[in-house]
Amino acid sequence: MADDDSYAAFLDKANQDTGSVQSTGRSAGKTESLKASAVDDQQAVPAELKNIDAVYISDSDEGFDPVSLKYNGKSLDGKAVLRLLNLPSDADLEEMGAKEWDPRGQYQEVVKKVEGVTEGEVKVFRIAVGGTRVLYAVLGMAKGGGRVLGVRTVAVES
Repeated sequence: MADDDSYAAFLDKANQDTGSVQSTGRSAGKTESLKASAVDDQQAVPAELKNIDAVYISDSDEGFDPVSLKYNGKSLDGKAVLRLLNLPSDADLEEMGAKEWDPRGQYQEVVKKVEGVTEGEVKVFRIAVGGTRVLYAVLGMAKGGGRVLGVRTVAVES
């Protein structure tokens, strides 16, 4: 048992963000904001986005968490995503289509679930949040508008 605990502690330490990209303390804030909920109303989370049985393969192998946030804009762009997810407006953001993000179809079921609860194009936002941590958000506008729906995951890319 002690060996398992020691190994888990080693893994936790090895996966810590070194903050080498930004030494101003902003990196810690960014990491904390990734852990904050991206749901402003639990009642507004479609069942399809809860408990998605998929893992994003990276150095950290994280699951997908639902995103359901009130939004009155007509379309979804990078600035709006940063604001909705409480990330700095100058964060390194890349916007792409679902096929560009998932060229091999590994996350096809994830994309289909988001497409099923949204209208229009599903977009993927890759947001570098310091060091090797990256946030991926697979998002679209809710059917009928007024809300952004989708999922997000954190990856460690070394």
